[in-house]
Amino acid sequence: MTRNRAERDGTPTPLMAEYYAQRATAGMIIAEASTPSAVGRTYPNITALYTDDHLAGWRQVTKAVQAAGGGPMFLQIQHGGRVGHPDTSGLTPIAPSPIPLPDQIHTPTGPQTAVIPREMTAGDIQQTIRDFAATARRAVDAGFAGVEVHSANGYLLHQFLAPNTNHRTDAYGGSITNRIRFTIEVVDAVTDGHRVTPHRPAHLPGKHRQRHHRHRRRHPLPRPHRGQRHHEPRLPAHRPRPPLPRQPRHRPTDPDWRPHQRRPRPVRHVHRRPHRLHRRRADDSMDYTASVVTEVAARLARGEGKPGAYSPAAAFGPEIVTAAGGTFVLD
Repeated sequence: MTRNRAERDGTPTPLMAEYYAQRATAGMIIAEASTPSAVGRTYPNITALYTDDHLAGWRQVTKAVQAAGGGPMFLQIQHGGRVGHPDTSGLTPIAPSPIPLPDQIHTPTGPQTAVIPREMTAGDIQQTIRDFAATARRAVDAGFAGVEVHSANGYLLHQFLAPNTNHRTDAYGGSITNRIRFTIEVVDAVTDGHRVTPHRPAHLPGKHRQRHHRHRRRHPLPRPHRGQRHHEPRLPAHRPRPPLPRQPRHRPTDPDWRPHQRRPRPVRHVHRRPHRLHRRRADDSMDYTASVVTEVAARLARGEGKPGAYSPAAAFGPEIVTAAGGTFVLD
């Protein structure tokens, strides 16, 4: 992400060294986007890395991060393409096709309408590829552990990939194979003689190199053959695990069961609070109920009892239980 804290020509400032040193212990740092050439500049006061002054400024930044105990630091290389303005770079922007940016762009004098870029010739394409490769080598000389090639967010590499900004009819436009050609050639030039895989990065500082070697011993990868330019790491050979046996699907034991029927839910045994009165009696409950009814009927015939009572005990008192021959205890 651009911080716009560089000099007007793109040289990193001491403020940037302080900024990155304050974040050194966060882990691996990917620095802000840097332009590989003057024509690729996007906005005012963004960083660049195509002159010796730029290299010296970035070297102060990487040294400050290492002095603060930081980890490996990577530089992002970004070419603006049509995202640029003559007031910022002094040059007319270049792009795959002369299609201007539909929005305004920030310049040293404020927002302005984007200009129509100049369509890149075959020589411009080859020169831009060399600029990316030269900036990658300068980044390593400045103390970076590696670089990141920016190919998104509407900048030059993305403009070659997108069909709405690439209307070329040569080998760099039209089909998908042609539209990705420029990006592939840039990556090939940047990685020429350098490792691409993150498992074996080059140019790591001392303690990070040791930590990396310990990790490599735990996870070995095959070494590239002598003279092999691009090596894709392969996974170590191993015996594949046998597939797990497929478990049979559950089928109810009811012969009348059909697939469209829902399975019955299991009955949950809910503990309910017992009634306040527990009957403790050896004889049959029906006999006991008949005896209580008989006693209640006899007392009602004599005109006893409390009118409107909801139970025999409420009408005649607890002695009705003893009189009927039963025994109740309170809970």
